[in-house]
Amino acid sequence: MGVLAEQPPRQAAVRERLARTEGRFDACMDGRLLTVVRPAATSALSWRDLERALLEG
Repeated sequence: MGVLAEQPPRQAAVRERLARTEGRFDACMDGRLLTVVRPAATSALSWRDLERALLEG
């Protein structure tokens, strides 16, 4: 769980982007609040990995 420094861009289509993560994690964004759940057996994700997957085009 974390709080983003800035409000994510409106065009951040999180559901579409999650489809591209191949099930490595699930995420929910509510405003600046970010909740990420991943299987315990998978390796930890860095904040940069999450940002790249969820917010970058």
